[in-house]
Amino acid sequence: MRLGRIQNDYSASGFDKVVSEGLEFIEICCNSHDDAEALSDSIGSVKEQILRTGIPVSCIGRWNHSVAQGGALIPERVAGYER
Repeated sequence: MRLGRIQNDYSASGFDKVVSEGLEFIEICCNSHDDAEALSDSIGSVKEQILRTGIPVSCIGRWNHSVAQGGALIPERVAGYER
């Protein structure tokens, strides 16, 4: 079994904490629009931390958010997920 940490800290110190605890991956939580935008803006930095530490991001979790309303997709929200 692999063990990791669910967290919003995907900075160098966040990755270092996972390394120091002997964990194997990070799951990033993006539960708000602002969280998602911040992550989108930081993708280059996240990739650098993955290469530096060898700790992968196993997934990006998103709760309490829908890309549809009334049975129709909302293009702006879909675009945010694609980013």
